[in-house]
Amino acid sequence: MAKKMFRSLMVGLIVFATAVLAGYLSYLGTYRYQSQKLQQTLHPTDSALAASVYQDTPPLSASDVLYLARLEHDGISIYTFENGRESFLYTLHIYTGDLPEADRTRLTQGVLLKTRQELASFEEDYNS
Repeated sequence: MAKKMFRSLMVGLIVFATAVLAGYLSYLGTYRYQSQKLQQTLHPTDSALAASVYQDTPPLSASDVLYLARLEHDGISIYTFENGRESFLYTLHIYTGDLPEADRTRLTQGVLLKTRQELASFEEDYNS
């Protein structure tokens, strides 16, 4: 009786450990994939596109924080641009098919917003 109980307990423990390991490996794979996708999004491989976004950017002082709005597959992504580094903030989930062609072109190249007030106004324009 004790042998059967011990055996069942060991089998259960092995099944549990296998399930936890499979879940962890799945998590790692998904995390790596998402990190690579984010890296590709933050650093466009097309240098002409990247240059067009940053060519009108004024020189930054240490305290300057700019915002960049860029059209991406699931909406308009908002980034901060500070000390030469771009950091993802969030995405405005909107249906981009309704946008005028001029807005889509401008957002594909990237729209630079200099203050939080400009960012708030920009969000209001596209969320309403």
